[in-house]
Amino acid sequence: MSIFCIRIVNPAHCSHRQASDFCGARAAGFQSLLLDRSGNPRVTQYQDWLAAPDYPGKSEADISQGTVKDLIEVLNLFKPHP
Repeated sequence: MSIFCIRIVNPAHCSHRQASDFCGARAAGFQSLLLDRSGNPRVTQYQDWLAAPDYPGKSEADISQGTVKDLIEVLNLFKPHP
C-alpha cells in the first residue's frame, strides 16, 4: 500500500468499533486491534447495529486475541524487540 509516496509495509488499524473497523480492517487484509474500553464507565459503544464483515479466520477467539484494553498496550505491541 502506498499513500503520498510513502510505502506502508504492515498497516495496522486500532479502533473501538468491532463491526466497522476491527472486522473491516481484517476483511481488507490489514492487522487490526479492537480497543475494548468496557471497563471504563465514561466510555460507551456506538454503532453496535452494524453487521461485521466476514474475513478468513474470523472467530470469537480471533477477536479476543486482537483486543486490547488501552493505547499503552498498543504501543507495547509495536515496540521493537531487542
